[in-house]
Amino acid sequence: MIGHRSFWLVAYDITSDHERAKVDRLLKGWGFRLQKSLWSVATGRPGIKRLADALEALGIQTGQVLIFRLESDQAPIAIGKAFENPDGGIAYFV
Repeated sequence: MIGHRSFWLVAYDITSDHERAKVDRLLKGWGFRLQKSLWSVATGRPGIKRLADALEALGIQTGQVLIFRLESDQAPIAIGKAFENPDGGIAYFV
């Protein structure tokens, strides 16, 4: 049986270019960028735990990373011209 997949927003505010680049490299393997420091990730609870552990292991000292779970039964409200989702699925705009 396949586990339940949820949509998550990962946002960060990090001062150091070096630390920010490490976070970007990590997140590229997990989701797609919505804005400069905002990513959309689709995974289950075990996956988001692995991502949180990997982010924690980076030892960020000049800012923080926040992970927010989106309600999976809510349709997004899109205003304006939507950009193409490289994953081909639903994209949530906040």
